[in-house]
Amino acid sequence: MKVGTQFSEALEAAGGFADGAEPEKILCGGPMMGFAMSSLEAAICKNNNALTVLREDPVSIAMEQQTACLRCGRCNQVCPLGLTPQMMAAAAERKDYERFEKKLYGMECVACGTCTFICPAKRPLMQLFKQAKAEVMARKRRG
Repeated sequence: MKVGTQFSEALEAAGGFADGAEPEKILCGGPMMGFAMSSLEAAICKNNNALTVLREDPVSIAMEQQTACLRCGRCNQVCPLGLTPQMMAAAAERKDYERFEKKLYGMECVACGTCTFICPAKRPLMQLFKQAKAEVMARKRRG
């Protein structure tokens, strides 16, 4: 597909939705690091690499199944950077952005999604970290 083509046209060229069923979620990118799209009328950019169409929304399903942190440590074990997602999540939930950034190195998170994937409590860790990082950056811009 050419840059500037709408995602809807690319999807139509690929055969559309299987069985004509409308998906619950469409991601620009892959299932781990892609971001949800509100419309297929957006244009393809040179850095787009995939369009992931999900019949069911795993995030909403996980939100229904989410429980408190079990403190199992699985997220810590799978983090490729050796961060402590369990502690980062606690700091982000308390809005302790100073601790998140300076002591837990939360800004180093690459948002790979492995902590969210492995969490038996179905906690949306990666989304929480993205929000915390955005807040830290916004505070820095404000001075």
